[in-house]
Amino acid sequence: MDGKMTKKGGSPRARPMSNSEWLANTAEGRVVDEQQRVIVEATFALGRAMDAARYSNADLARELGVDRSVVSKMLRGSQGLSLERLAHAFHALGYSLHVSYGPAVKHARGAGE
Repeated sequence: MDGKMTKKGGSPRARPMSNSEWLANTAEGRVVDEQQRVIVEATFALGRAMDAARYSNADLARELGVDRSVVSKMLRGSQGLSLERLAHAFHALGYSLHVSYGPAVKHARGAGE
């Protein structure tokens, strides 16, 4: 046997796409990739603003009226990243959140496209 997986009838079975291939080679994947990019950018900006203002997670949580775990989740990008909450957080830190746009980020395309 040559090591290729086959289905009944002997024809080669299509290899499932890896996550990175799905992100790069499907429209839905490129949207998810862009959403994740924005979340990372927002969480990094929030972290930098907290550092500049010398605020801990507990300090910001107190200002926002939430539990410290909510701020931790915001910084991980796993919860609570609405524009309203981000604007409130930046305001509490003495900053304004500015949203801008530019050309779409070019994604690596697979060899098959």
